[in-house]
Amino acid sequence: MLGHVKQRALLAENEKAEVWNRNLPMEELHGKTLLIIGVGAIGGEIARLGKCFGMKVAGVNRSGRENVWTDRIFPLSQLTGILPEADFIVSVLPSTPETKHLLKEKHFAAMKSSAVFMNIGRGDLVEGKVLLSALEKHQISHAYLDVFENEPLPEGHPFWSMENVTVTPHLSSRTKNYLPRSFEIFKHNLHTYIKNNKDYMNAIDFERGY
Repeated sequence: MLGHVKQRALLAENEKAEVWNRNLPMEELHGKTLLIIGVGAIGGEIARLGKCFGMKVAGVNRSGRENVWTDRIFPLSQLTGILPEADFIVSVLPSTPETKHLLKEKHFAAMKSSAVFMNIGRGDLVEGKVLLSALEKHQISHAYLDVFENEPLPEGHPFWSMENVTVTPHLSSRTKNYLPRSFEIFKHNLHTYIKNNKDYMNAIDFERGY
């Protein structure tokens, strides 16, 4: 989001071309409305950081359960009604029967033409053709996509060359700290299992699928 409002891509092009242009239309995150689809552990941390920048933060989750870092929270059934207010829509939803192709044409039609859509959850949240159509019609201003229906994204796919799309290869969580953190959770859960306790970290609900 910072890269978007601070014109990161254009600044990189200007730097490469040795262009000094102080008239780029810079914005800030302060006062913008952030809508997080899937306010769980990751979504809650995005909400916290959004508040650090003075953003108005709304959230959507399965139940409408409150989160300490969101100003407002809504159940999934009310998603369409809140979309027109959002400047940034960030999805961190998992892939479940309930979330597969959750976003339809009507959802993108409800968004601001200046809205930015970011998907760092799962690619099957929206059919590729639906998202492609919304971008071709400029129903939203930009999409930042780290996940896709089919991965890797094939060569020649329109997303690669569209000016209003930024593609990253499903690596938003890949850092040198990922495995050490994962092993710490595994170690905790292993000892919890051995002691026959129920204090698991990141416990999965098999009925919900996450």
